[in-house]
Amino acid sequence: MNWWLEGRSGELKTIGDAWGRLKKKPKWATYDPATKKKNAALAETFLASRVMPTDPFLWPDVPMKDLLRRHLKRILTAHAGTPHKAKHLLTALRKMIYVALNEEWIEIDPSYKLQWRPDYRGWRAWSPDAISKFEARWLVGTAPRFVYALGFWLGNRRGDIASLRRSQRSMRTVHIDGELRQIDGFDLDQGKTGKEPFLPITRSFSTPRLAPADGSRHQYGKPFSAKSLTGRMAGWTRSAGIEQGDSPCTACARRSASAWPKAAHRPVS
Repeated sequence: MNWWLEGRSGELKTIGDAWGRLKKKPKWATYDPATKKKNAALAETFLASRVMPTDPFLWPDVPMKDLLRRHLKRILTAHAGTPHKAKHLLTALRKMIYVALNEEWIEIDPSYKLQWRPDYRGWRAWSPDAISKFEARWLVGTAPRFVYALGFWLGNRRGDIASLRRSQRSMRTVHIDGELRQIDGFDLDQGKTGKEPFLPITRSFSTPRLAPADGSRHQYGKPFSAKSLTGRMAGWTRSAGIEQGDSPCTACARRSASAWPKAAHRPVS
């Protein structure tokens, strides 16, 4: 008997069924189109594959109750050549497992505390020298400086930087050191996580930066997309004389430096 058929009995609620229900969940609807496309491509490529190379049986036909921990380990091992893909695939399978748990198809999570952590160097954070060069080259009021300030202030993903709109600006009453204060900030809408945090305007994003010549728009007057923003940032950093090296200073790397210096992140009240 093949390993994926061991213990098969009763009504079948398959991995494919879990994937179908996952895409109908309210959480899935909150993802931005790029995130949906990426997650769907990864999951559906896996689901279109055979459980065993010599057998036509496919993964979506496997009952969720028959998916065991050792099977997940085999899946990860099979993708060892692409470790980051394996990590994302484990995340996708966990979501399907959570659907099965919520639907009471299974009672035990086979992925519980199962970890897959590939080596990852990450983005090189901007150094103080790179920050000084960029600010000297691109003055307040220019589009590069505006995008740079957004990245520094938000500490968020490039997609959230590109999608930020003035209409999201608002005032909130918050408690600071036991006192009620009116804080000026933005109601963010994080595309990847679906969260909507309030972020105060800080000293690193002062009033002059809120009114640049052309904002986060390109020469044709339209907003930058997330991908075009990355390309433009690469050009702006080269123009500022910042050495690129193996890990360039990018819009993503700007998030890594967003905690420097801490004083710049105090809210303006």
